[in-house]
Amino acid sequence: RGPGLYDAASLLKDAYHPVPAPLRRKLLEELHAKLQSRGARKGERFETFHATFTLAGVQRTMQALAAFVKLGVRKGKPGFLDSIPNGIDLLEEGVRESGRLPGLESMAAAIRASLGEAHEKGSS
Repeated sequence: RGPGLYDAASLLKDAYHPVPAPLRRKLLEELHAKLQSRGARKGERFETFHATFTLAGVQRTMQALAAFVKLGVRKGKPGFLDSIPNGIDLLEEGVRESGRLPGLESMAAAIRASLGEAHEKGSS
């Protein structure tokens, strides 16, 4: 078993098919309302629900980034590496939204800088 909102994060925070933040929020509001109407997460405020979703999204994004690297580098499938920039975008967004993961914020910035350097070397 994983976090209850991990599957929602997998769907709404996907590096292959990014969902714009306003649409993602609307869909989360609808999911929250539906769960509440069915007695699940009873009494939970949307802000708490969203904070849980945000952390599940960070976890999911980190797992996806690791998979992209493994598949792209170790398994020789470089197409997976193309999804890393979108994954970093999602990671940075989640870290900002959570407001409590400064170590991951530094790590994401370092990865982004490293990707920029690799891109510059590849295009020269």
